[in-house]
Amino acid sequence: MREGTPEEVAANKRSPKNRFLLLFCHAESVDDHWGCNWTFQCGVIMAGILIGVWTIFDIATLSRLLAKNLFSKWFTFWCGMRFISDLFAIIAIVMSIISISKINFKLATISYYTLMVSLFINTAFVIYCITCIFDQYFWSYTTFQIIIWILNEFVLVIGDWILFCNMVDIGRKIRKALSSNF
Repeated sequence: MREGTPEEVAANKRSPKNRFLLLFCHAESVDDHWGCNWTFQCGVIMAGILIGVWTIFDIATLSRLLAKNLFSKWFTFWCGMRFISDLFAIIAIVMSIISISKINFKLATISYYTLMVSLFINTAFVIYCITCIFDQYFWSYTTFQIIIWILNEFVLVIGDWILFCNMVDIGRKIRKALSSNF
């Protein structure tokens, strides 16, 4: 299969769509497996279970906090954004599992970007919570939940990394299958 001219290769390396979170590691540097030589499909399932369970507990926690109706309108707004972030995470997980079962590059790409949107919304929520951490009223009702929300950032970054690598891996498999047919 034709690789392209040097100009096309250079443009491909500069393209943000070929980089993790549009800035970091390029798709070419992605290996064909992760930890203990496990496939990315296995990683998608494991990350999906972890993010799914975490999201269910997060929705329950946010519902419990909002039921008290003791917070400012800004906190209520950001909790609504957090619900949207959780919804995007669930959609990303479902789409990624479908993409590995059907080896579908479009679904893998959409799931990666959907989880990225969830990560960005979650990051904004955590930044808001950190700015409120010195408010005694806020701290007395959220207690250590903010630590769990910060840890969720790490889980979402790892999950998005696995979805990025899965997207790259599926793209490679499809290109390899197409090149072997010709």
